[in-house]
Amino acid sequence: MPIKIDRSQWPVLSIDFDSGDETSDVLDEFHKTLLEHCTQGQKIVLLFDLSPIVFYSHKARFAMVLWLSEHKKTLRQAVAGTAFIVSNEPTRIAIHSLATSFAAEEAIGPIKIFSARGEAIDWSTKRMERSKWAIL
Repeated sequence: MPIKIDRSQWPVLSIDFDSGDETSDVLDEFHKTLLEHCTQGQKIVLLFDLSPIVFYSHKARFAMVLWLSEHKKTLRQAVAGTAFIVSNEPTRIAIHSLATSFAAEEAIGPIKIFSARGEAIDWSTKRMERSKWAIL
């Protein structure tokens, strides 16, 4: 599956993409699973690893923006922060524009973009400590 969700560091939810052009079915399944994690009654931090992506398609960006817009309230309650790991400039620009629009509304908590996984994990862990493992 092009999108892998790893709960091993729960409540940091690591989401690994291996493509920037997922099919609608893959994105729908991912969004359904992500929503399930966001409604478990505990604050979480989302860690998106987009480092393998060379190009993040308009279709995938639009699907993510639409889903985020539809679930803003749930996300605002559940997500203590969102980290993106991005290794190339075109993807960084695409993610930065997406992140900027949602950061204004704090729909997915504070947002930070990193080049390396270790830095992103450190930040994610600190975000969870700061949220004091709050129960919704």
